[in-house]
Order: sequence, then structure tokens, then C-alpha cells
Amino acid sequence: MVVTNEWSKDGPAKVVWLMNLLGRHPWLKDRITEAIGYAGNRWVLYTNRGVKLLLSNDADRELKFLSRLQKRYAILDRTVRQVELRIPGKAAVRMKADYPAAML
Repeated sequence: MVVTNEWSKDGPAKVVWLMNLLGRHPWLKDRITEAIGYAGNRWVLYTNRGVKLLLSNDADRELKFLSRLQKRYAILDRTVRQVELRIPGKAAVRMKADYPAAML
């Protein structure tokens, strides 16, 4: 996994935080190929299928919600380009190619 986090002096601590977060979500950890950290403890994760996951500073809650979506809809195994998880209790899904966006 490639991790980029150049926005703060405590970048190494944020990378450790991210690795601990993914350790609590082992079902997802092996799917992540890249992680990019931004100011405000926001993260963008990329899966091995090219799905872009947008996370806020409440990433643990958002990944638990994503886990429920994965169990129910296999969302990461579909033709999804992006999953916006920063809206509490909701996920905005952008489909690949010509598919319209959907709100779950």
C-alpha cells in the first residue's frame, strides 16, 4: 500500500493512525492499494478495483457503514468509481462509465 500524507508535521503519526484504523477493518485492509491524507484528517483510499473511498475525520464510523454496504450490496465488487462516505448515515455512489450516480 502506498500512503501519502504531506500536509502536516505529524504525518507519520497520521499514517500510524490510518494503519491502526485499517487493522480494525481487516475485510478492507487487503483491498486498499493507496491512501492519501488531507488536512482535517480527511482521507481518500483507493481499492485494488479502482474504487475511490472518501473519508472524513470520523473514518471508523464511515468504514463500519461501508462494511454494512459491502455485506448487503457487495458495493466494492460492482462497477463503482467512487463512494462518498463523509455524509453521516449516507453514501453517495458514483458509478463507472455511463451509469448515473446513486444515493444509498
